[in-house]
Amino acid sequence: MEAQRVALILATYYVAITVTKLHGPGGWCEAFRHWVWMRRGFTDHAGVWLRENGDDVHEDWIAAGVQCPLCASLYIAAVLCCLAGAGTGIEILAVAGGAAALFSIGRYW
Repeated sequence: MEAQRVALILATYYVAITVTKLHGPGGWCEAFRHWVWMRRGFTDHAGVWLRENGDDVHEDWIAAGVQCPLCASLYIAAVLCCLAGAGTGIEILAVAGGAAALFSIGRYW
């Protein structure tokens, strides 16, 4: 059981980093972030995503959340735990908390 939890924590960490920060396989992760930003009313201005009123993506909690691995780790932990058959609320929180600890002691994203 502990080996499964460690594997889920590491997988949550890796998937959260990939989805929120990296290009991803075939550019899917970056395209997903751009899709969310466009749906939230942002447009690309030479690599800077802004709304018409000048707000950037950090001023919208959903737009900011899709580029924050710590924010995404809870949702990713829930999906991975359910796929692994360990979908209790406590297990999900334990996995998300373990990934959060890795973010805290690992590379700053």
